Amino acid sequence: MRVRFATFNVFGDTDPSKYLDRRSEAIVAALFERGAPDIICLQEATEPVIVAIRRALDKHGDAIWVWDKLETLSAPEDREVAAQSGRLALVSRWPIVDPGMVRLGGYVDDGVMSALVETPWGAVRVYNVHCAGGTFGRPPSVVEGKARRRLEELTALSASMRERRDAKALVGGDFNFDANDPKRPELTRSPERAVAKVIDVWSQLRPDEVGATEDEHVNTFRAAMKLKPPEQRRRCRYDRILSVGLRPQSIGIIGAKAIQKTVLIRGKTAANEPGNTETHLFPSDHFGLVAEFDAG
Repeated sequence: MRVRFATFNVFGDTDPSKYLDRRSEAIVAALFERGAPDIICLQEATEPVIVAIRRALDKHGDAIWVWDKLETLSAPEDREVAAQSGRLALVSRWPIVDPGMVRLGGYVDDGVMSALVETPWGAVRVYNVHCAGGTFGRPPSVVEGKARRRLEELTALSASMRERRDAKALVGGDFNFDANDPKRPELTRSPERAVAKVIDVWSQLRPDEVGATEDEHVNTFRAAMKLKPPEQRRRCRYDRILSVGLRPQSIGIIGAKAIQKTVLIRGKTAANEPGNTETHLFPSDHFGLVAEFDAG
C-alpha cells in the first residue's frame, strides 16, 4: 500500500496585496498534481486555503480530518494574527488523534506540531514543522535570535522523536535553513542527524539534485516581494520531508509553475526601500514537496 504525503508553506496571508484569492486554486492544483494526497502538512495556512483543500478532497469522496495550531491559541491578538497571516495545520484522509504542539515557537505561525494518524496499516506519527525565519532586512540581533530559536525547535523535535520511538513517522515542514549547506549548525540538531533511522527523503532518492524550495531565480512572486540584486537571490532547500519506518518511493517539487496573469507586487529592499514589480504570481513564495511511501 502507498501513502502520498505532502508539505507546503502556502503563504496564506489574507492581505489583498498578497493575492490569496487568486493563489488558493493554484495551491490546491499543486497539491493534487500528483494525485490526491493522503496527509498534508501546511505552514502559514489560513481558512481560505484549508477550505479549498477540504473541497478538493470532498470531490474524491474522502473523509477529512483537520487539526491546526489555532486551537492552541487563547490570546485574542494571537488568534487574530494566526487567522490573518497563517499557522500550522494538518489535513488527513484518516483520523487524527492525540494532536498537540511539541513546541509552540517564538511566533504564532512557528513551532512543531505532533499527531498520530490512524492509517489502514497502523498508526503513523506525523510532525509538522515551521522553524523560526523571517530575517530579511532585520538587524543582526534578530537574525541571531532566530537562529537560536531554530536550534531550540529542532532540539525539541529530535527529542520528541527519540522519546516516542514510533515505529513509523513522517516529518514535513519549512525548516528555514538550507539543508544543502553542510556548515549550517542546525543540521547537527535535525532528526536525520540526531535520531537513529531517520532519513531525509530528498537526499536519499535524489542526492545529485538541489531540490530548492526557496528559489528566487525562478519564483518571481517571491523575488518581487524581497528585492535583491540577482547575485544575492537565494536558491535553498528549506522545505523537507523526513521519515522513519516507511520506504520512500518518490519525491518531487510542487508549486513551481507560474500563474499566467501578471500582477503588481509591492516589495521592499533589505534597507526597507519600497519598489513595485509587475510579474507572474506563483502559488506561494515557497515550492512544496510530495513524497510517496510504501507502507506495506
